[in-house]
Amino acid sequence: MNDSFNINGSFSIKYPCIVAEKDGKVLAWGSLTQYSQRKAYDGTCEISIYVDENTRGLGLGKVIIKELIERASKNNIHVILSRVAGENEASKNPEHWINDGLRQYFEERKQKLENLKTPKDK
Repeated sequence: MNDSFNINGSFSIKYPCIVAEKDGKVLAWGSLTQYSQRKAYDGTCEISIYVDENTRGLGLGKVIIKELIERASKNNIHVILSRVAGENEASKNPEHWINDGLRQYFEERKQKLENLKTPKDK
């Protein structure tokens, strides 16, 4: 798996693109991109994942998602959004792409929200 790289200058340490390749062929990739230029959304990003149809089911997408979540957390990104393509059955079915890293990410965010509640809110 390659580290982040630049495509048209749009990817950086905060917003990486990770590629899984074999023999020069891209098998899967994932990226984080800036959600909005507004300062209020500085801790929010969008995640994109692509897995070649011939390599689906091997777990490459899960590995890439886990790595992107870890990098997001290290860069103070606390909200990750994604859009789902209606014609893509795999992306409509979270069991295909949710993994332990993503579950842990959501549990940590849930716990942070719980800790922010005042005693009367609990």
